[in-house]
Amino acid sequence: MKILLINWQDLKNPFGGGAEVHLHQFFSSFVLKGHSVTLLCSSFKGLPAEDFEDGIRIIRKGNRWIFNFLVPFYLKELLSKEDFDVIVEDVNKIPFFTRFFVKKPIIVITHHFFGSVIFQETNPLFGLYVYIFEKLFFKLYKGLPIITVSESTKEEMVKNGIPSTKITVVYNAVKLDFFKPGEKSDVPFILYLGRLKKYKRIDFFLRIIKELIDRYYQGPLKVEIVGNGDAREGLEKLCVQLGLENVVKFTGYVSEDEKAKKLRESWVLINTSPKEGWGIVVMEAQASGTPALVFDSPGLREAVVHEKTGYVVPFGDVEKVAFYVDKLIRDGGLRERMAEAARKWAEEFDIVKLREQFYHIFVDLLRSRG
Repeated sequence: MKILLINWQDLKNPFGGGAEVHLHQFFSSFVLKGHSVTLLCSSFKGLPAEDFEDGIRIIRKGNRWIFNFLVPFYLKELLSKEDFDVIVEDVNKIPFFTRFFVKKPIIVITHHFFGSVIFQETNPLFGLYVYIFEKLFFKLYKGLPIITVSESTKEEMVKNGIPSTKITVVYNAVKLDFFKPGEKSDVPFILYLGRLKKYKRIDFFLRIIKELIDRYYQGPLKVEIVGNGDAREGLEKLCVQLGLENVVKFTGYVSEDEKAKKLRESWVLINTSPKEGWGIVVMEAQASGTPALVFDSPGLREAVVHEKTGYVVPFGDVEKVAFYVDKLIRDGGLRERMAEAARKWAEEFDIVKLREQFYHIFVDLLRSRG
């Protein structure tokens, strides 16, 4: 089987995130089964025009900001030189509309949609652009087979008119042999890990820490915000305004090994996003024996078992999150029970098992398209 993937970025692109990890994790296993996989994506300064990563051939073309408009021309050029059995369109908010200019079988992968949340991230003009393109996806992709990463995203698509019979859920996976429990920090260690984007509402994380210190816990504390993004400057300013500049450390980007180490050492991970496809980092934390606290947001509410592997709190309830963090800090027995339950829960999403599930569903969808 010869597969062509289309996505905005590849794994090496600094703009990449969970969608790129997901695509690479699942389709590198197709290569191991003897299939040919090519990824067409946007280029980035310093990365070669053609590359290989774990057997996936990567073709980088054009500018990220207009990549979707140029995909028809890149595809025409590529398809004139070689043939593919199936095209996989990875829709990360803005679709490529491949169904209108290729006659090959198409399978769609979705993660999550911004909806009105996009207006928290960017200016009204660009926000409207993304919002309209998402609405076009719901109208124009009704007949294609779709694989998505959570029931939350499936529910949103069904709500917007896509038949549920066209949507299959295969959850994001976690590498259990890489993200695993280890020795915890000597002092309470509270962690945020992910891209620093406005819409992820990391300002709530800082306000939670402020509430924790002011109202509950005055002992030694280690707090880190790990990751890069264009919201960092504003978050650093807020940190100073809240008097947390000597409490919260911004680490910037860290390697995968360092990321795994921090997830093992931390006592609790907090994710304040109003909307996610699933929350890969949340599951990686739980696999590492670290309870997770999240808001009751699409995707995230599926990734955490309330009061068992962490806590799911009404969106924006800073005081409630601070209360639960203090509870976990003070109650070592509770923390240990949650750590064990979190690891056991994460084992349900073993990458080895889910890769096989994804592969068989993909092959069945392709056969039904045949």
